[in-house]
Amino acid sequence: MILRSGDNYVQIDVLERLYQNDNDYWDGNWLNSEVKINFFGFKGIYGTNFRSDEFQQFYNHLIKLKNNLTQKVEFAAMEEGLYLEGKIDVTGNIKWKGIAKPEFGSIQFIFDLETDSASIDNVIHQLKEILEKYPVIGNIS
Repeated sequence: MILRSGDNYVQIDVLERLYQNDNDYWDGNWLNSEVKINFFGFKGIYGTNFRSDEFQQFYNHLIKLKNNLTQKVEFAAMEEGLYLEGKIDVTGNIKWKGIAKPEFGSIQFIFDLETDSASIDNVIHQLKEILEKYPVIGNIS
C-alpha cells in the first residue's frame, strides 16, 4: 500500500504472516511488514509488524470516506510502527499526518502529505489485495 504525492511517499509492504500456522485471532493476524518512506530526499526503510484487522479497519474507514460518511480516517497500529491520519478538506484533497516509528529505539519521523480524492480508490484497491492475501482469521472472542 502506498500513499504518494509527487516524489514523496509512505509505503507498506506486507511480507508474510508472522505465525503462519496459527489460526488464533490474536496470534494468527500478525503480519511481518516493511515501511518505506521518502520525503524531500530523506529515505528510510524499517521492519515492523501490523495486524490484518488493522488493514481491515483502515479499509472500512476509507470506504466511509469515499462515500462521504466521514471526514477523517486513521491507521493506528498496535505496535506503533506507523500512524496515519487523513482528513478531507473542502477541495476534496486529503491531508495526511503521519508518524513512522521503527519498533526499537526512540527515533520517529513525523510527516505531512497531501493526496487528491482520486487516490482513495487506488489505496482501497491495494488494501483489498492485502486483505485477499492475508484475510483476518479467527474470532476476537
